[in-house]
Amino acid sequence: MDVVKTVKQKLLNNTRYFGLPLGIYREVLEAVSLAVKAEWSAISGVEHSKSQKSYVENLIHATRSNLSPKYSEFDQRFHKFPSYLRRAAIAEAIGNVSSHMTRLKQWEGSPKGKAPTFNPCCKSFPVFYKGVMSEWVRNGKVKLKLFTGSDWIWFTVSFEKLKPHRFPFSESWERQNPMLVYNGYKWHIHFPFQRKVKLKDKDFTRPILSVDLGLDCTTTASVVYIDGIVGHREFINYASEKDRLYKLIGTIAVKSAQTYYIPEGSSFCKSLCRKVSNITEEIAHQCSARLVAIAANLAVRVLSLSIWVTSRSRKLLWSRKAEKEVPLLATGAHSEVHEVQGLWGRYPLKPYIYWLVALLRTLLTAVARYGG
Repeated sequence: MDVVKTVKQKLLNNTRYFGLPLGIYREVLEAVSLAVKAEWSAISGVEHSKSQKSYVENLIHATRSNLSPKYSEFDQRFHKFPSYLRRAAIAEAIGNVSSHMTRLKQWEGSPKGKAPTFNPCCKSFPVFYKGVMSEWVRNGKVKLKLFTGSDWIWFTVSFEKLKPHRFPFSESWERQNPMLVYNGYKWHIHFPFQRKVKLKDKDFTRPILSVDLGLDCTTTASVVYIDGIVGHREFINYASEKDRLYKLIGTIAVKSAQTYYIPEGSSFCKSLCRKVSNITEEIAHQCSARLVAIAANLAVRVLSLSIWVTSRSRKLLWSRKAEKEVPLLATGAHSEVHEVQGLWGRYPLKPYIYWLVALLRTLLTAVARYGG
């Protein structure tokens, strides 16, 4: 398997010629996209992608064997445009048109709303291929072939040095073709690094169990096979236990609102909090036992846990008073679960946190006993 990592380095010297190759590349991409869109009925009939690129290139570029292309104005408009960038623009244009035609066909099958429109103006960035468009000088300097308005000339560009320990040559990291990127404020150069990794031999015939820990439903379990078939799906929810939890949490919240001052570390509502803890532990034990039973019955190979916590669901996770004082359990999508540092006796948290942490703890223990 190939592993690719990209580093973004800020350019230390700026020149007005940085924007010219980006602008002309996007103009070329727009012109090629319009030509591909007009000739899509013939291009789609060509089988292989390499043959499609050659077919489009014969439509726009004149050669010794192709003296009169159909779109001859392309060479007149983009004189001395590098062949590598032209072929990259052709490949991207074919992909854009193919995606648009697929979405249009899906919309025609079930028309809902407005039909998808084709946008030939793409915010793409050119790739400077090694040897012909870029040359590595040393760490911190690279030569780029930039457009000056009339010709393509080599420029030596300085950038922030790469950290050698991130991509050591002992691990067979190879530097790929750089890309010049503008984020609206500054220019950066992206260097992809690639290496080959040999994966361990595993049994891919057995399915995996995907567990989604949600807000409304305690757990959603799905067993998926290698060919994408969902062999089993189950929504695990404990409504009666949740009702008891919400009643206890409401009682604690009422007593907390009626109390003027709660010293930190005091045993406020100790018995009620103990009941909340016991109920959440019971929910976690029942849920983990059911998940392990599903895994055992269907001979599951891997168990995958995912959590979806966003800023929108933040108010569902924490009480209003604890929202500013308790850190988020997880940020972003499918994040790792971190240690919960809550104010247990002072401001009660939502019960979701308790059964989530208890479920993870008991589930990992059950999986270890199961042998997975």
